[in-house]
Amino acid sequence: MERADPRWQLVLRTVLCGRSLWLIYFGLLVAGAGAVLQAAPQHFTVAIPAMEGPVTMGVFSQQGKLVRLLYRDAPVETLPAGLNGLIMSWDGKDDQGTDVPSGTYHARGLVHGPLRATQIPFFDLVIFPLIPEEEPPPPFLRDRIVLRAAEDELLESRPRLSIHAVNRPHEITLEAEGLPLVTIPLQEAGGSVQAKVHFKHGPRAGEAVLDVERGSFQERYLILGLERIVPIEAGKLEVSGRTPVGAADASHQAVNAGESAP
Repeated sequence: MERADPRWQLVLRTVLCGRSLWLIYFGLLVAGAGAVLQAAPQHFTVAIPAMEGPVTMGVFSQQGKLVRLLYRDAPVETLPAGLNGLIMSWDGKDDQGTDVPSGTYHARGLVHGPLRATQIPFFDLVIFPLIPEEEPPPPFLRDRIVLRAAEDELLESRPRLSIHAVNRPHEITLEAEGLPLVTIPLQEAGGSVQAKVHFKHGPRAGEAVLDVERGSFQERYLILGLERIVPIEAGKLEVSGRTPVGAADASHQAVNAGESAP
């Protein structure tokens, strides 16, 4: 019976030990990353404007993209409040429940008064003496208008607000600075004709006219209440310890490279 060469046993133990340590190291990294992803929610306070109305609050990326809609038209009395205003929290996830990458985010929202979208007859001739309160900067866009925020004790001045008519397959959503205001369901026109939207100021301040055309099918809506919108700011939210976009792939490549190393 042959005896095992102790030199080969030493080499084998060294290789297995090194491989085990390598796997244990990356296991700890993965476990640590999981612990970071389960971090406690961030809490912040939002000052309440004097104007009464429902609260809409969202979290935006540095590029201005809405990543998480925290509240939409939430009654003030349903939200927790402290001495300095409403108390809100964010778990660091987007609307799909995915953890956002590390970076700086901005929480902002709005409070608005009653909004109403009323369908009116569509005529070929313009029936309103349209007097725009504020013209959007060039080039002029047919799907948005610009108006002033309502006067409020919370604001030092009345900032300009961009109101955008977002065209979706079966509805039009009016958004103020990227936050939803009101959704208008469209009537069934038959087929899948892409709608054309023309959004313009109405005859009086705070009013707008929305024209929707789908082939020969036309709808016109009068929007009321846009003069009662107050933006609210909650400041910056920092997310750290997350894996930046693309870093996960680099980690997998490093693991594969380590496993294939002699």
